[in-house]
Amino acid sequence: MTTTKLRHIMQYSNQQLRELILAKFATYPGIEIHQKASMIGEAFPGTFNLSFNEPDLLEEFGSRIEYTKNLFFTKIQPVIRPNDLHEVIALLTDTKHLGTYELGGISIADIESANLYDHLHKFIEVCSQLLFQECGLDPRKVYIKVCKGGSIEQLTKGHYQINKTIPRDTYTYTEWKNHGIPEENFIWNDNRDTFLSLFNFKNPTPWGYRNEILYDVGEGLEEEHLLDIGTVEYFPWRPIFEEKEGFRYYMTKDIVPWEYAMVAGGFGIERLLMAVNNLSSAVDCDHVKPLYDTILADANNKDKEAAFILTETLRVSHRVLVDGGGYVNLSTNRKQKFNPYIIAMQAAIETLGIPLKKIRDYLGLNASLQPYYPELGDFGFVARQIGYTFERRFDNYPAWPMAEYYEGKEGLIKVADEILKEKGIDVDTIFSSELMRFVPEYSDYFNKLRQERKIFLRAITDKSDETIERKQNDDKEYRKTKFSDKIVEHLKSAIYILDNKVVMITATEREQGGMIVENKEIVQILKVMFENTWNKTVD
Repeated sequence: MTTTKLRHIMQYSNQQLRELILAKFATYPGIEIHQKASMIGEAFPGTFNLSFNEPDLLEEFGSRIEYTKNLFFTKIQPVIRPNDLHEVIALLTDTKHLGTYELGGISIADIESANLYDHLHKFIEVCSQLLFQECGLDPRKVYIKVCKGGSIEQLTKGHYQINKTIPRDTYTYTEWKNHGIPEENFIWNDNRDTFLSLFNFKNPTPWGYRNEILYDVGEGLEEEHLLDIGTVEYFPWRPIFEEKEGFRYYMTKDIVPWEYAMVAGGFGIERLLMAVNNLSSAVDCDHVKPLYDTILADANNKDKEAAFILTETLRVSHRVLVDGGGYVNLSTNRKQKFNPYIIAMQAAIETLGIPLKKIRDYLGLNASLQPYYPELGDFGFVARQIGYTFERRFDNYPAWPMAEYYEGKEGLIKVADEILKEKGIDVDTIFSSELMRFVPEYSDYFNKLRQERKIFLRAITDKSDETIERKQNDDKEYRKTKFSDKIVEHLKSAIYILDNKVVMITATEREQGGMIVENKEIVQILKVMFENTWNKTVD
């Protein structure tokens, strides 16, 4: 039996624990450190990222079951499970769930199946070192949920009619026992919690075992009262399929030993923080609690449940809208998954009596609490997206103007990105050809990106050599140009009118800058004015 030396249990901040997990898992032989995958990706079409390692496997191999080389990596991955909103968060059935949470772990894909149990041994060893030596958890309080084996029909509750028996998972049982887990702390399970037998029409997965790692936090020893802090998974089999016209993988008819090896797993960051720091709620994690406390302090009605819901719907919205590039760029199915968060957010705001404009401050605070994700710093964009979603969905939320300023040539590039964020839209503009002289980088970047995203531009401008030349290419460059020196003369500015925002930029030899104003009513007024001007302007 391996002797586990406990260190004194100590407090960790979220950032400290993240760094500890990555440092510990980086000691695994041959491991790479990967960056997180986007919440919006091809691995989970129609929903948000649900997995630690599947986006990386699909990007590298285009498959979950066929590998061309070894791929060992560790990372910390944000995850959103939309069902949690309905099943847990909105119903407030426990304090262990958050709207978005993080997984820190290891994924081992090896092209040699003979290496499976060697990897499993090493992985459980490094997990034990992390839990018991680094975090100081007591192995006597750790419970391991293990597959007790049985027929496939029994383990899958009749989902698969395959006449084979799955052996008891004695390997992980022995490994964990060698690291100090008492005999009575093993929970022998006979369903798909511990027997992984997933099916996907387009991209099937291997089959195998899962351990659920649970921790006694003093709420009782029944399984539902133990804190689920992590998993270990390994996959000895691959499915064999009955093929049907139009479906490469139509129905699983058998499983066979897999020619590759896969071991994966790790820990929920927030759950491990709860165990290590003896927290009673996931909201008490230091990257969540300041946001919750601020919302509750600002509320006219001190409703803790509504404050929790607003906290989590904001954190989810922040991540989804940054990764997705805004609400309009979400697919129809993802919008359907995302809309309940907006509905729950609005209900929480109404209950708390908090003005909608405060969400910008809350998003800024959320970004500051997660400095390891610099992309969350674009919280002004997220606030505007939420504001417009409210305007379109809820009648009692009138248009509310928001303005942001950008300076310098770098600022103008950011303005161009903002104008051209949505693909396939129409944009109206009145601009001076002087801009092409003072900031040619902006003009070239804008024109190239606009064509790539097939954004049609109606432009009123003055006559110059550059604008006359560009007008000749209107048809192939998604543009219609009209000239009006009377309107544009003496200007060194441009105005762009979109569906929900107005963008103004100016450029001289000494200074350049831009401003984005988002307000539906202002846009409607300017659209009418532009349309009248357009109709009176000759080609």
